[in-house]
Formats: sequence, structure tokens, C-alpha cells
Amino acid sequence: MNPEQIIALILQKSAAGAGEALKASKALGQGDIAGASAHLYRAARLALTDANAGLAAVERVVLLTTIDETEPRHIGGSTSSIHIHLSEDEYAALAIRAEEQGMTGSAYVRWAAIYGSPGTG
Repeated sequence: MNPEQIIALILQKSAAGAGEALKASKALGQGDIAGASAHLYRAARLALTDANAGLAAVERVVLLTTIDETEPRHIGGSTSSIHIHLSEDEYAALAIRAEEQGMTGSAYVRWAAIYGSPGTG
């Protein structure tokens, strides 16, 4: 999902996350990517803890992935990276699995490496 779709999801599902989602939308409109990421991070965290949001499992995964990808340590902070070599078939399988979970390939590999396969950890 792109940031606009994630903002729409939060606005539709979570009163607790709506304020930060609106701020994220405004920041995106102004071209402030760092500000939008910070607001989106907070909005997703609020939405996940909103008992009245009624989020489906796939929506929870999207919000968890959003939190992971917009976490302040990933935005201009200190990070480490690992590069792996995959065959075309392995890459295709990874992309399919990641999409099935509503995640980017990077988020899927990170989640699987640290917590086990998404949905099991």
C-alpha cells in the first residue's frame, strides 16, 4: 500500500489514529516526506492500539509494516543492512509471499529473519 492508502485505512478504521493520519496527509501534500513519515508512524501505532478500530488481520500486518518502515531509526538514523543473492525464482517466491502478507520484500525478510514467518511470530 502507498502512504495515501494507509492514511485512508487509518481514517476509516481508527478515531485514535485519525488526527495523526490527517497530519501525515497534510505533510505529504506539502512535500514533507520526513514529517509525513513521523505522523504516519504515530498514526499506525495509535490505530493498532485502538480497541474500536476493528482491524482485519491483513490490515494489522499493513500497519505493523508501516510502523517498521517509518520507525525513526530507519528514517535518517543509524541502520545496518544485509545483502542477499537470490535466483530469479527465489526472488519471485519472496515477492509473492511478501505481497500475500501486505508487506514489502524488505519488511518481509526483516520480519522473517527476526520473528519467524509473518503470521507465526
